[in-house]
Amino acid sequence: MRRTSTGISTSTAVAALVMIIIAASVGYFYAASGTTGSQTSVQSTSSTQPGEWRTFSTRAFHVGCCPGYAAFDPNTGFLYVTVANAVYAVSPATGDIVANISVGMYPRDLVVNPIDGMVYVVNQGSDSVSVIDGSTNRVVATVPVGRNPVEVAVNPRNGLIYVPDELSHELTVISGSNNSVIAEVTLGCNGPCTNSSTGVPNSVDVDPTTNSIYVASDGVNFLQILNGSTYGLVATIPVGSYPDGVAVDPESGTVYVPNMLNDSVSVVDASTRSVVETVPVGIHPHAVEFDRVLGDVFVANEGNSSISVIGATTNTLLANIRVGASGINPGGITMDPTSGDVYVAVPEAGNITVISKCVTSICTQISGATPPCGSYGVVWTYANYSPVPQGSEVSSTITTCTKGTGSWSIRNLDSNVTVAGGTFSCPCADVILFNYTAGVSPVPKGTYWFQESFNGAGGGNTFEVN
Repeated sequence: MRRTSTGISTSTAVAALVMIIIAASVGYFYAASGTTGSQTSVQSTSSTQPGEWRTFSTRAFHVGCCPGYAAFDPNTGFLYVTVANAVYAVSPATGDIVANISVGMYPRDLVVNPIDGMVYVVNQGSDSVSVIDGSTNRVVATVPVGRNPVEVAVNPRNGLIYVPDELSHELTVISGSNNSVIAEVTLGCNGPCTNSSTGVPNSVDVDPTTNSIYVASDGVNFLQILNGSTYGLVATIPVGSYPDGVAVDPESGTVYVPNMLNDSVSVVDASTRSVVETVPVGIHPHAVEFDRVLGDVFVANEGNSSISVIGATTNTLLANIRVGASGINPGGITMDPTSGDVYVAVPEAGNITVISKCVTSICTQISGATPPCGSYGVVWTYANYSPVPQGSEVSSTITTCTKGTGSWSIRNLDSNVTVAGGTFSCPCADVILFNYTAGVSPVPKGTYWFQESFNGAGGGNTFEVN
């Protein structure tokens, strides 16, 4: 099994126990100490918080330089990741690269056709789409498209592939049955088209229930709805500034559009063809994925190294989940439609971060059960925020350890009373990164001391609750 060094040797690795404070009322996390490793965020279930709540855990594995976008194949369980002029087929369970597939220049987005398992890869630098047979991991066709293609979507009912071409101001439609171009749809004008008249079509998704195609265009800041049979324009809906990304809830028909320059997501009701909500998220959101398992919406923020999670039931921001250090920002995101696991490409770190939703009691133990021994390639430093709003829920997270046992505690310095504590262990002889969550009820105002020890050594820090 291939493992990737994180720069922490077995001989020097020590346990790092991090307390994460979640202010669920605004959906942001606050960390009371700095360290490296992966993260768990816990949403409060208090009556003052939104009706939705989630617990998320993260892990990461290293795939090499500059993974940009990813697509999950539910039939094979492989994750396909675009890198420089190639696509990796990766086993997400182990992080092993099982195939290195040469494609066109500067591959960007990619999608798996669920009908036949073909993988469609947009080559921005070659003005083409590479078609990979998921059963053999070989390129079986290369389809020319318009100028500067940047994204791709598939209709799971008819197998049609949709590619917005930024500089051609077109939507190229490819038949999944024979990999031929069957339509080139001009977007927003009768020609000649310019960036000022039509914007730059950069994102696409499809509602298979209504056979509606949604295309976002920056520059003119609108979302276009096309008829999936005739490719005629049905409606143009104004959204926020520089929309970049589209995701459709196929059950409700709701459409989610990140607005990069507004740090928000427009929630569009397709039936009324209007924006019904604008949800603040992280800085410069640029990609979005809808979760059909729990109905969450995951938004990649390239300006502050995070993934925002929106609860689709209430259109409330549930969490901002860190996926990198400052300046290490997420690229594309994809999802396992069965488990609901989210895969985030983090180019500068060379990592794929896996976000899992904890919906059972296993989340009060080791997230995802006991992990395999070895090391995982996630290294970043938590920010240090204090004071913490009263009523925030507390969780402790072990992020790195060698084989051994340890303990942690939270003590009120005013009363000298220990308000929470617990023990933990690492079962491996090697270095391991994993999440261990121990939930703590909200603590009252005061000054607290957070203490951890591991194999006889440890440390601590103070934090304020006000």
